[in-house]
Amino acid sequence: DMNRQYFEAVRLERTVMFFLLFFIVVVAAFGIMSTLITVTVQKRREIGIVKALGANISQIIWIFLGQGTVVGFFGTLTGLGLGMTLIRYRNEFSHWLASTLHIEIFPREVYQFSEIPAQIVPHDVTVICISAFLICSLAALIPGIAAASWMVMAVINGALAQGLLARFGLAWRPSPDLAQLGLPRSLTAALGLAAAATLVGGTWRFLGINLIIALSVPFCLGGLAVVHAAVRRLPHPGMALIAFYMLAGMFGWPLLVAAALGLVEAWLGLRRRLAPHGVRIDG
Repeated sequence: DMNRQYFEAVRLERTVMFFLLFFIVVVAAFGIMSTLITVTVQKRREIGIVKALGANISQIIWIFLGQGTVVGFFGTLTGLGLGMTLIRYRNEFSHWLASTLHIEIFPREVYQFSEIPAQIVPHDVTVICISAFLICSLAALIPGIAAASWMVMAVINGALAQGLLARFGLAWRPSPDLAQLGLPRSLTAALGLAAAATLVGGTWRFLGINLIIALSVPFCLGGLAVVHAAVRRLPHPGMALIAFYMLAGMFGWPLLVAAALGLVEAWLGLRRRLAPHGVRIDG
């Protein structure tokens, strides 16, 4: 109880130091984010080339996350080394500041200590290092999303522009209704022949694989027709389609599901079954 005020002061300084270091880490994370945003703006052409080569949104995001992870790892490692070195030579550094710059960072008359006491707590060091690493790594997520969303935003802007032109009767071509797209059953037979050709080997296997890749496009469009017909049951079909295409652009697997739907649609008539009552689906 006699030294209660001193302990309260030390506890308050520790709390203030925690928030101070936390905001320093956040500022450093914003520095990493601003640097990567600058890289995003400068490398817009390269990002477009990577998208043209077949990279999806998640892969582009992982490129920027990888850069942020590398910076966060080496920054955390450097900070840990410098911090441990400063703790090891804390008294020498304090004496140097007092004698050279006349800065007293640990006044003896206030703290009643001749030297700066220090205790390294491994748990605290681990939590601080992991937190700093995660904050710096996740700071690269926003530039990655910004870089990857350019193509998505271009598609959305094109769709909105086409919708506005069609609404006011200024469109040069009619807006296609994908829900009315139907595939002939002969495509399924062609896919079966292509799959059988892959079992033969040699040149036939090469031709069969290429034919399967070519046929995946119309089957994917047929699956998208099923999706467009099904979302008409929802109160807001436009929002559902935007969410679907964003997932397809980010991960790719919804397009595989669409191709599978297109494969069975010609035989099961999914467009007619899933379309809302009173809506006619041709084909």
